[in-house]
Amino acid sequence: MSNLGGGVSLGVDGDYSIKYSSYKTIQDSYDTSKALFSEAGCNQTAESAQVACFETVPALTLVELSDVARYVVQDVGKNASTAHVPVMFGILADDDGSFVTYPKTPVKDELSGLELINNVSPEYAQSMISSGLYPSPDTGNLTLDTFNISSRLHTDVEFRCVDQSTVYARTRSGAFPSAYFYQLDRSIAGYDPNNVGNPPVTASHPLGDPSLPYFKLHAGDLEFAFGTILPTQTREPQD
Repeated sequence: MSNLGGGVSLGVDGDYSIKYSSYKTIQDSYDTSKALFSEAGCNQTAESAQVACFETVPALTLVELSDVARYVVQDVGKNASTAHVPVMFGILADDDGSFVTYPKTPVKDELSGLELINNVSPEYAQSMISSGLYPSPDTGNLTLDTFNISSRLHTDVEFRCVDQSTVYARTRSGAFPSAYFYQLDRSIAGYDPNNVGNPPVTASHPLGDPSLPYFKLHAGDLEFAFGTILPTQTREPQD
């Protein structure tokens, strides 16, 4: 796990994980997501009527609305009203690689590449290198290697540290009777705007060989779990 700190201390602007690790109160979550009522067509005057209407809306409709109630709230605690049940948190190995932008032009060196991809100062980029936590692969493609470093680092910052610390803290507090944390090292497709994911195709594995290195991208665990196979994509951007 990274010891470089979260997105704020690392210098990464707009760190999305902050919204998940801040843990809104139930009231705050309601205030920021109550637009869902009108989007779902529940425009009654009384809140109780809105809630009754909302409960009849199909789940598929709800997840496709522009607003969602997605954040973890402060209703987890060891008290009489809490569902005291085991929980499981987990991530994909390269979960945040989906949200790191692959450079449009080749990078000249590792330091400047990290500055560019992560939108940080030279000092912060150097701290990534000096930490020794993210050794660079040596594929012969410096741009790809620098993206690889950034993908692993951002996965720690955005996903691993938030989820793993939550599981640890809640287990120590007794909020969960037991808790599990996993990292999935196989995936299919997933959110891949950079077109870098999926196992590489070989003669013996025309749908991709999962024993070879590849990026395991956001939501690729869902595709893997439900057996959806999407069209083969380019495996490795070229300089």
